[in-house]
Amino acid sequence: MLNRFFILLVLLCGSLFASAQKKSSITIKVVEKYQDTPIAGVTLTLYKDNKKITSVKSDAKGEYSFKDLTPGNYRVTSTYKGYASADMDDIVIEKPMIITGKMEIRACVNAEH
Repeated sequence: MLNRFFILLVLLCGSLFASAQKKSSITIKVVEKYQDTPIAGVTLTLYKDNKKITSVKSDAKGEYSFKDLTPGNYRVTSTYKGYASADMDDIVIEKPMIITGKMEIRACVNAEH
């Protein structure tokens, strides 16, 4: 993988709030790796058990929340012109929880991207 991410999993908090919700959510914030600034318009693709579920764009704050998720194994990928693609994988949902992650992407130094 081109990038590794600092994933801020709020599993403890997610477990505390799980009883108040019936399904899970994954919220991703996409930032530029070195400046830590949000990036809007990044394409985020959600996969469940290796099957594409949906593709969306990050908002002005660099965020998007995938809601109403059922148990399974999830992966989120990001693509953005001029930036290296990135993955957040091995997201396992077994019971209702709230998962929050920070995805850091970096500008490409060559013309391949």
